[in-house]
Amino acid sequence: MRQKMLRSKTLTGIALAVAAGCFWGTMAVSGQYMITACGFNAEELTTVRIAGAGILMLVLGMLTEKNFFGSLRYLAVCRDVCFYGLCLFVIQYTFFLAIHACNAGTAAIMVGFGPIFIILWNILVKRQKIVSKEILAVIFAFVGVTLLITKGNFTSLSFSAMGIFWGLVSAGVGAFATIQPRRAIQKIGVTKVVSFGMFVGGILTCFMTPPWAISGHWTPMAIVAAVFVVVFGTVGAFWCYLRSTEFIPPALTSILASFEPLSAVVLCVLLLGTSFNYVECIGAALIISNLFILSIPNDKFRAFFPRFRRAGLEN
Repeated sequence: MRQKMLRSKTLTGIALAVAAGCFWGTMAVSGQYMITACGFNAEELTTVRIAGAGILMLVLGMLTEKNFFGSLRYLAVCRDVCFYGLCLFVIQYTFFLAIHACNAGTAAIMVGFGPIFIILWNILVKRQKIVSKEILAVIFAFVGVTLLITKGNFTSLSFSAMGIFWGLVSAGVGAFATIQPRRAIQKIGVTKVVSFGMFVGGILTCFMTPPWAISGHWTPMAIVAAVFVVVFGTVGAFWCYLRSTEFIPPALTSILASFEPLSAVVLCVLLLGTSFNYVECIGAALIISNLFILSIPNDKFRAFFPRFRRAGLEN
């Protein structure tokens, strides 16, 4: 009975993490439309995304929950959610710095190091042993994302010291933002953490690009795309992402976020008519295979792959 409950809990966490990745994928496609067809730039889109999500979450919270702001009486909670909001801002800002120093594909691959940072944190700080299936899943996710982004053309990547540095900073802060809010989540719940964190992050993005200075054209389709970016690509994605950490370890949540580029590629093929070659198929297969790898209980995984245990990788 206990084993069934644990498996159900794991599958719930995996489903939430995959949903977060897919929501981020819809955000990427909607954001691409706003940039290419409506004249928005990346910094303006970030302001629309984070500030809009923060305001929306606060309004919904005030309408649906009594004493919504009561939890802010705890100093530790205020500190944690403000720090989470700061992390959201830093993740976005350093990602744009990485894009500016190299290109979007290289920056996205650098962000793929996030799960590795979480695993290193667990080893060095929490003194946990390496779980072999997580290592295998990290490799599959990293290779799969790389193949999806490059389409097999590795000459399209542009590496520079500053680009790699800012990309790794974005990945590291993203990994920290996966772990850091857990105490606040346990105390006040995911919804309030996302609401207050988004609002703080939105205020910070407004200093980078004020809403009144946005130069994009607000056509009817741009408004629809912005709603998708805010509601699904931000509110839904971050809520599912943080909620999944209540069911599965943060490292697994971070690995499953690799469904973001996969869902974005699929949507581009379906909606924008872009091509999908065999290299991308291999990348997609590697990412999807993580669903099966991470859903296998550790004891069964050891039975399937005993050499990992002999090598001392499994606890």
